[in-house]
Amino acid sequence: MSEEKAIVKWTEPTRNLETFGIVLEETRDKIEALLPEGVPLKRFIQTFRNVIGRDPTLLRCSPKDLMDVCMRLAELGLYAGGTLPEAHVVVFNVTDDDGHKVPMPQVIVDYKGLAKLALQHPSVLAVDAQIVCEGDEFSYEQGTDPRIVHKPAWKGDRTEQQIVGAYAVAWLNGGRHVCEVLNRQQLENIRSKSKAPNSPAYRAFADEMYRKAAFRRLSKWLPKSPRLYAAIELMDEAEGLRDAERPPEVASASEAVDNLLTDGAGESAATETQAVQRKLGDEIGDDEIPK
Repeated sequence: MSEEKAIVKWTEPTRNLETFGIVLEETRDKIEALLPEGVPLKRFIQTFRNVIGRDPTLLRCSPKDLMDVCMRLAELGLYAGGTLPEAHVVVFNVTDDDGHKVPMPQVIVDYKGLAKLALQHPSVLAVDAQIVCEGDEFSYEQGTDPRIVHKPAWKGDRTEQQIVGAYAVAWLNGGRHVCEVLNRQQLENIRSKSKAPNSPAYRAFADEMYRKAAFRRLSKWLPKSPRLYAAIELMDEAEGLRDAERPPEVASASEAVDNLLTDGAGESAATETQAVQRKLGDEIGDDEIPK
């Protein structure tokens, strides 16, 4: 009986991993409705469950908010855990309508996640992003034939304090390549505009955040799949780089399934998938939906 009540209380703190594990199992079909082809449901659910279990602060969040994060990761097809996480789930304290501080989980897409989504477009052949540290040999040429030469120094630590810049490169069809280079001041300017410049993501994964900043800047030159577009918008929202309300294309899929969860509708997984795809097609453009 207590487990059943815990599942129903979507807006109260989750408190324990067992309760959230039951919620995940009860919503398997709805998660599967969003997962892209090639992302195993069992692995995705187990990885997300492990993420929640390893961070006690996440259990202070409500099941509804945790499931919203889960659905967003599912629609992007990204893992927020494992040996090479493609995204991170970070808790921010936000102010509710009554003026109280409440924990809110948010998805922080990793550079590796953005790279994975970029490579889903057939015109993108390869991508890379790196940090540049003191002691590295580095040169960058602009113009009609942009060129980067980077020879990392192998001795010494490559700590955040030693980072002097970051860059990202993408190789495209037709022998073309595009690149973006940011020095440390530019990286700090981007960080200062974040709503949480000293967030756990920056404290624990500064090198990944700087790589991602370079890749984010590069992405404006890349052909975008709907998932890459959604990930970038979601990233800007989570890190406070977008002042306006969340655009509908970011929320469409996760909110469509969230409504099903809340209303208790009994559509099949196939029907839900078609509904989500129609929603994405209407708001992003049918010509951008992968066939």
